[in-house]
Amino acid sequence: MQREALPSAYVTVEGPVEILETDVSTLQREIAERYLGPKLAARYLESFASGLGQEVLLVMQPERWWSIDFSKVSM
Repeated sequence: MQREALPSAYVTVEGPVEILETDVSTLQREIAERYLGPKLAARYLESFASGLGQEVLLVMQPERWWSIDFSKVSM
């Protein structure tokens, strides 16, 4: 999460990352449908088909979480 408007807030996660050699098309469709719905997702995937084939899957094992919400910091 990141809130750029003042007062700002953000979360940073640290941990080892692994690059998986896998077909990500199923994940791309699931994510597109979650945010755009089935009709717009199909149009999105079709219009960006050439670029989407170059995506990779990164899997991170979270070890440390850092967060700050400046609306809760007293100065």
